[in-house]
Amino acid sequence: MFTCEGIKSRKSCRVAALNVFSGNFTGSYASESRKEASCNQYLEAFSRRFGTLFPHRRQLFLLPKNEHGVEKFVCSTIRPTLMPYQELYAMDSLASFMCHFIQYEPLETVNEFPTVLPSPTQVLAWRVGDSFDLSVLLTSFLLGAGYDAYVVVGSAPSWICFRDESRSPSDRLEGCTHTQVMESATDPEVQSPKLRTPDATSSLSPSLNSLSWQETGLLHSWILVRGLKRDPLDLTFIEPTTGRLFTICNAPYLEIEAIWNNKNYWVNMQEYRAPVQRLDFDLSNTDSWEAILLNASRHGASGTSNMFGEESVAQPCKRAIDIPPSWVLKLELSRDSLQLRFPPDGHRTLFYQQSKLELFAGAMRS
Repeated sequence: MFTCEGIKSRKSCRVAALNVFSGNFTGSYASESRKEASCNQYLEAFSRRFGTLFPHRRQLFLLPKNEHGVEKFVCSTIRPTLMPYQELYAMDSLASFMCHFIQYEPLETVNEFPTVLPSPTQVLAWRVGDSFDLSVLLTSFLLGAGYDAYVVVGSAPSWICFRDESRSPSDRLEGCTHTQVMESATDPEVQSPKLRTPDATSSLSPSLNSLSWQETGLLHSWILVRGLKRDPLDLTFIEPTTGRLFTICNAPYLEIEAIWNNKNYWVNMQEYRAPVQRLDFDLSNTDSWEAILLNASRHGASGTSNMFGEESVAQPCKRAIDIPPSWVLKLELSRDSLQLRFPPDGHRTLFYQQSKLELFAGAMRS
């Protein structure tokens, strides 16, 4: 499958080339520690029990292979890192930068989990990735900047999954002169024009009421940020492919299967395929969310749900499991990469409804 920009997934080719020519990353990247092996056994048992109890649901995305063919827990793939650049501290500016710096490509197979979830280190080196790669990378930076961020896996309309902005108004241009748009794209000190949060009836969020779930829902990953106003239930979604921010009421996403950060993995145990707007996001509510790791949740979720009476998915494993430390090295972004902004040539072209927006990095102005 291709995005609306004509980009096709070539992750398998990049992974094959990496395994042939690279020998730079060893240790945690190419091996499994004892703690990881113990945790992985627990996760495999949890996944099997979940599949037995819920055969109608998609299998959990817990232990994908990394770029070196080693199974790694998705939580330990996140590497919280604070970038040493003030312009990348704020959530909106960080999301806007990353959606342009990392070229988006669709999943290799629609509605199937990626066969490889590379380290954020490798995604930065490749500067290309699918929605899962982008979400893990952006969540790593958001956690490093102090945000309560989570990777989300669920379903979204096809226009989100293939980054089809042709029906979207060019919000970046509203109220700005040509010079102002050029400055906001090239000068890190100048804030980008704010993206307008779309209404449910706007052209950015096409009505889904007339379409069935099967026609509109495709596997996708995005980011959830909690507590922006010191309220744990104040929620914001970030679409990693475009950098757009959505409130819970106006989010275009259709379903959430699970969320995770660097501390734990929570399975959504609420009504199957319930709309995102009807979900309870209180992670301490064990009737709504099943925490996989029994003692790792800072939100108080013990991992034992009342949904199954006296036993939960995690009940057969009576011992608590500590999450292994992240196997990913500290993420680095050079000043030259920050100034390039739109690799590989410092230029991006975006197509909106009856308009085209061209962005150039500061180095391209001379």
